[in-house]
Amino acid sequence: MKLLDEAVHKARQHRQKAKVQAAAVIAVFLTVALSLNGICYAQTGKNAWEMFHAFFDNSNQGEMTEFMEKAKESGESFTYKNLRFTLEQYLYDKENSELFYTVLVESTDGTSLNEEQMFDDYSISVESGKGMGNAYTEWSEDRTSYREYGVMKSNYDKSGKPMDMNKLQVCIYEGDCPAIGSFDIETTGRMKTRYMDVSFLEGCSEKAKITGTGVKIFFEKGWFDRNLDGEEIKNRPFERLDVVMKDGTVFRGGNHRGRDVIPVYNGKGELLNAEEIQGATKAEDIRECFEEWSGGDPRDGEYWLSYHINFPEIINVDNIDAVYLNNVKIPLE
Repeated sequence: MKLLDEAVHKARQHRQKAKVQAAAVIAVFLTVALSLNGICYAQTGKNAWEMFHAFFDNSNQGEMTEFMEKAKESGESFTYKNLRFTLEQYLYDKENSELFYTVLVESTDGTSLNEEQMFDDYSISVESGKGMGNAYTEWSEDRTSYREYGVMKSNYDKSGKPMDMNKLQVCIYEGDCPAIGSFDIETTGRMKTRYMDVSFLEGCSEKAKITGTGVKIFFEKGWFDRNLDGEEIKNRPFERLDVVMKDGTVFRGGNHRGRDVIPVYNGKGELLNAEEIQGATKAEDIRECFEEWSGGDPRDGEYWLSYHINFPEIINVDNIDAVYLNNVKIPLE
C-alpha cells in the first residue's frame, strides 16, 4: 500500500492539467455509435467470428473459440415502417458485465438506406442501466442493409449491480426517444476469468476481474474533485495499469509511455530487478489499451465507479505473467 501511494504521488506531480482531462470520466449513458465507412459484405456467412473480429485486431483461433461457443443465436426480429431489425447473435456475461451483439438492419422494400439519416434517426442501446459502449457497422454493396456489431461494458443498474437480464432496444430520435422495438438478452455464460485483490484501494471491496477482452475494477464509491470551472468530476484512483504476458507483451491502460522498465519489489519494498533498469521494455511490445470509466450520477446521489481497459486483441488469461498498478506488482489469482 505504501509503494502504491508513493507511486501515485509521484505520478500526480507530473500530471499538470490532468484535472481538466479527468472530466472525460464523468458517468455517461449508453451508447456511442461509430461507423466504419466503405466496408461491404456479401449477405451470407456472417457469424460469431465476424462479431468478435469487429472489436479485436487479432484472429487467434484458440482464444476466439471460447467466445464463439458462448455466443447465442437469436433470429428474433421486428419491423418498423420499411425497416426490419433482427438480433442475430449475442454474448452476455453478467458476472463481468459485458455484452456483445450483432443486429441486422434491412430495407423490406428494397430501397437503399441513407447511412447518415439512419444514425441520425435510430439508436440501439440497452433499455436500462448505465455503462459504456460502441458499435461498428458494415454495409451491403447495394446499401439496402447493414449489420451493427455492438459491445456494452460496465452495464449496471442504477445501484451499480449487474443485471440478470437485459433488453436491447431500438429507439427513434424524436421526443423522449421512444423505443420502437426490443430484444430480450439472457445470460449466455461466463468467460474465463482471472482475479486480483485490490481491496486496498478506497471503495473497492470486490476483486478486479481480467477476461480475454480486458480488465474491470468496480468501486462502491468514486473519487470526486473540482476542475478549474468548479465542476465536480471523478478523480483517478491510479495512473496506470499494466497487464504483462509471459511473452513480454504489455497491455497498458492509462499513462502510455513508450519505453520503460517495470520495477519488481519484494514484501519489504526492495527493488529486485535493479540490474534490468538499464534495459527497457521495447515500445513495440507495449499495446496501448482504450480506457473506459462509467458510474453513478452524483446529482442522483449515486457515487459508484467502474473502470475498464479494453485489450486490442483477445488474450488467453492463462498466459498472463503479472499485473501492475503504477509499477507496483499486484498479486494475481
